[in-house]
Amino acid sequence: MIALPGFGRESLLFLHGDDGPLAAQPFVDALRAGIVTPTANIVTPTCPGWTEEPVPVWLRTVDQLAYHYLDAIDRCATAPVVAIGASFGAWLLLEMATKQPKSFSALVLISPVGVKLTDRETAQFTDLFARDIADRASALYANPEDALRRLALLDDHEILGLAVAQAAVARYGWEPYLHNPLLRHRLHRVTCPTAIFHGADDGFVASLDYYRRLATLFGGPTWLKTIDRAGHRVEEEQPMALARAVLEFLSDVR
Repeated sequence: MIALPGFGRESLLFLHGDDGPLAAQPFVDALRAGIVTPTANIVTPTCPGWTEEPVPVWLRTVDQLAYHYLDAIDRCATAPVVAIGASFGAWLLLEMATKQPKSFSALVLISPVGVKLTDRETAQFTDLFARDIADRASALYANPEDALRRLALLDDHEILGLAVAQAAVARYGWEPYLHNPLLRHRLHRVTCPTAIFHGADDGFVASLDYYRRLATLFGGPTWLKTIDRAGHRVEEEQPMALARAVLEFLSDVR
C-alpha cells in the first residue's frame, strides 16, 4: 500500500522521473524554497520499484500503479490535489487524472512520456536500453558531457540507485515501450489546468512537436512551456529555472 505521509490540504504531490528521487532533489529543493505559503509542503513518495524493497509480482503496469496512488490520495486528501510529475512520473499522473479527473486541481507535466503519437513504424521515444552510456546521455541531456561528468562523481550507493531505477523503468515500461496505447484516447478526461514543460534540446522524443500535439488532446486549459539549455531531464539540468516556471504557473491558476 502506498502512503503519502505529511499530506495536507495545501500539499503538492511530486512524482519523480525515471532516474528516481535523488536525481530530482535539486528541483524539489528549489520548489520548496520558492513556496511562500507557510502551510504548504511537497510530498515526494518513492514509486514502488525504485527502492531495493521487493515489489509484488502482480504490480507490473503504470495502470496498476495509478490505482494505488489514487487510493492513497483518497485516504489523505480533503480537496483536489496539485500534482507535478517528471517523465515517468508525468505518465503516472496522466493515468491517474484520466481515471479520476476530479481528484486534481492542477497538473504539471515535465517531459511527459506515456503517449505515442507517431505512426506504427516510428518510435516515439529513444530506446535507452539499446544504447551505451554516451549515447544515452546524448539523447537525454542538452549537455551530455556535463551529465557524464556528474555520473562519474556518483558513489557506489548512488550508482546502485540508478541501476535499480533502470530496472524499474524496464519493469513498467518495456512492452509496449514507455506508453499505454489506450491513454491518448482518454486524455480528454484531463480537465484541470495543465502545464507541459519540456527542454528546448530534448532529443529523447521523436520530435519536439510531440509536446505540442499532446497539449491539444486534453479536455481542460493547457499551457506549453519550453526551458532553455535542457534536454529531456529538465529537472536535472535546469532545476532552478524549471522551479521558477512551475511556481509561476501555479500562482496563476491557484
